[in-house]
Amino acid sequence: MTTFRHALILVPAALLLTGAKPADSLRATFADPGAEYRPVPFWHLNGRLSSDEIVRQIEDAKNLAGFGGVTVLPVSPGAQHPTGKPCPGMEPAYLSREYFDRYEEMLRISERLGQKLIVYDDIDFPSGTAGGRVWSGTDALALGLVDTNGGLKTAIAIAADKAELGDKFRIVEMTEAPTGFGAFFSGFMAKVKADIVAGELGPWAGEWRKIREAVGQQGVVMYCPYAVQPEM
Repeated sequence: MTTFRHALILVPAALLLTGAKPADSLRATFADPGAEYRPVPFWHLNGRLSSDEIVRQIEDAKNLAGFGGVTVLPVSPGAQHPTGKPCPGMEPAYLSREYFDRYEEMLRISERLGQKLIVYDDIDFPSGTAGGRVWSGTDALALGLVDTNGGLKTAIAIAADKAELGDKFRIVEMTEAPTGFGAFFSGFMAKVKADIVAGELGPWAGEWRKIREAVGQQGVVMYCPYAVQPEM
């Protein structure tokens, strides 16, 4: 009896694709990593923000602190969290023309220094209200800006009630199919994609088509893993 033993050798994909770097190069990169490997802290914009101050602080973030960039976070005037100490807030005003001018300067200096600049999507925490310019559903209801809160089903129920339909209506979801040139183009692109996939899969293309057909079917489906070929 012959026994075959198989040895499994695991090789990192990165080494196969790019080749291993020399040890000296890895040590040098670890000692002085690029911006993509360095921390990028929050940069709280608090107080008057001038062009000179932008240059100084972003340069200090790189040269003195060794950061790979900054994440911009404007703050409003009020009590600091968690100390409760007074906070002057950022100037220029949030979303003003001068505010966007300062952002443009941040982008330019960060690009010049090879630093990352991550833009926070609001002012303060939490985000999503554009500095109080967007009302939450609860606040809008309390102020009388909306009649009620809800989703699509609520809106349909209100419309049916106003039309005095009672429960004598039904909802039909319709998908608009492309026509004319749109239909031709969609069909053409689908065929191109299928041909590309088939070319990449080679002899496995037939199995791929069977799987696509099975997945696309509706109702109870049984998929047989064997191909039945009757003898003639």
